[in-house]
Amino acid sequence: MPTSPTLAEAWLLAVVIVAGLAVGSLGLLMIGRLLGRDWVTPMDDELEPAAYTIPLVAILALPLAFQSFYAWDGAAALADSHPRLSGWFERDLILLRSLGYFLLWSALAWLAAARPKAHGWNAAGLLLLLPTVGLAGLDWVLTRQPFWWTSLFGFAFAVSQLPAALALAFLANTLQREHVGHAHDRSLVSALLVLALLTLWLWFTQYLAAFMGNLPAEAAWYQARLVDGRWIPLALAAGLLGGAILLLVQGHRGRWVVLVASGLILAQHFFHMGWLLRPAGTPALGLLDLLALVLIGGVWGLAWLLLMRRHDARRRQLGGTGSS
Repeated sequence: MPTSPTLAEAWLLAVVIVAGLAVGSLGLLMIGRLLGRDWVTPMDDELEPAAYTIPLVAILALPLAFQSFYAWDGAAALADSHPRLSGWFERDLILLRSLGYFLLWSALAWLAAARPKAHGWNAAGLLLLLPTVGLAGLDWVLTRQPFWWTSLFGFAFAVSQLPAALALAFLANTLQREHVGHAHDRSLVSALLVLALLTLWLWFTQYLAAFMGNLPAEAAWYQARLVDGRWIPLALAAGLLGGAILLLVQGHRGRWVVLVASGLILAQHFFHMGWLLRPAGTPALGLLDLLALVLIGGVWGLAWLLLMRRHDARRRQLGGTGSS
């Protein structure tokens, strides 16, 4: 259990990142099966096991329940400044809601695997997944100091998990498996490009709305992440995402080009989540954050790898049974 504030902050960042990869994989799995698109088919062996890691993420998040990170930890101050929201962001309710998120997402992952061709189930699952991931973004990320609330943030947070999850799945697929064909590659690149552009557009429009719309609370939230060098992770994230987009829009997109673009998207995801979670007055991103991500991400990645092997073995067994 993390005891020092700096270690707790690093633990929180790592958990938010791996949670995003897990639920992002679940979202991609359901989107692909609902739309019947070819781009997700080669990634089933990566996305489905990643979605199955959601219960593990819940276990990794347990120590955070004993830490204080948020504006809603000061119940009295919140009741004075935001009386209409103080009940919704009461600490015990936040923790109960977080438990509900993980239980729901775990159930959706099981349903997506058990009923891969049931479009109705996948559609219903997406209708539950998107708002709950958005609410988790509000509970876990938006409500760092200073406190404010907007529903658009939740949607942007949910969408931004998708390109990171797809980039990781593409990397794992490429490093472990045989080539799946140029048609599939083109579909994957197009999906990755669209998701990266959508992520960039959503966050940029939020920033413009806060500063051009004369919204003091929203502007203060951004300002707390732009002072004292806190803009550096954002600049790195924007540069990395922009570089990935430039690579993906090339006319001739070789497999190694897409691998590099996927790596850039994952790197920007780390810096972006770090920027969101670290306003002024909290520890700046540093080596401890990388070490925590290596530790927690390593535990998560090992579980993912074991689940992928189990998934492969089951698929081969079913294939052998079907051909006998």
